[in-house]
Amino acid sequence: MLTTWEIAMASSYHTRVPLVIVWPARIPGGQRFDEPVSMIDVLPTVLALAGLPMPDVMHGQSLGYSQ
Repeated sequence: MLTTWEIAMASSYHTRVPLVIVWPARIPGGQRFDEPVSMIDVLPTVLALAGLPMPDVMHGQSLGYSQ
């Protein structure tokens, strides 16, 4: 029998949760992405918004933000 944790981990690949990022001074409103995004893309997006470089060893990509 599977534990609650094992069930949650197995189903997390099928769960879709909206990701909302609000930064009025930096992100124009009304943007939507049809493609699924991953939490691995959040840090590169924040770094791009802050104008900081992304380390060479980091995975993920910015979610379309460009200055």
